[in-house]
Amino acid sequence: MSPRVVHVEGELTPAQRRRKRWGENLSAQLEAAGLTVKEFHRLLLAEDVDVSTQAIYSWLKGDTAPRPESQAVIAQVLSTRAHLLFPVGAPLTSVPAVEPVDAA
Repeated sequence: MSPRVVHVEGELTPAQRRRKRWGENLSAQLEAAGLTVKEFHRLLLAEDVDVSTQAIYSWLKGDTAPRPESQAVIAQVLSTRAHLLFPVGAPLTSVPAVEPVDAA
């Protein structure tokens, strides 16, 4: 028998904590790159990522997450690695520093 997961109001589920962490990482990387949401949106459209500015704001708030197929492109646009921007198996209690990809 599987253990039953009980959601207590006010507490975040693991998926919600992960999306929040991803949003914090994405926000920090946008700030480090000196990009506004509108500029980021234009860069994503140029890479054929079909996304609205509203969706990006939703990512930043942690309400939703980018599609898995978009995550690698997002990381590339922001000069980082997808596993740093969108960690899956790492502990959800602290936000890691997002490291830029070397240009070499």
